Amino acid sequence: MTFFLLWLVSTISGHNLRTYCQVMLQMEQEQQAADDARRYAEDDAAAQRNVANALQVVVKLVLDRPILYAICSLISTRCFI
Repeated sequence: MTFFLLWLVSTISGHNLRTYCQVMLQMEQEQQAADDARRYAEDDAAAQRNVANALQVVVKLVLDRPILYAICSLISTRCFI
């Protein structure tokens, strides 16, 4: 890889080398932005899964206990009237 890069740099002259470096830097910045976006999306998806799991636990607790189910039903009907 190093030999290839040395050969590539030796074949590119002044202005072209500067342009090539600018393109490579831009590509690196775009790759970094894409990686950051992917990491953010993965973190967001994990957070959404955690919320969904927590809600499933709460719903199971409420449905398994008739008194909690009755209280929640009363609260929800009063909220929407």
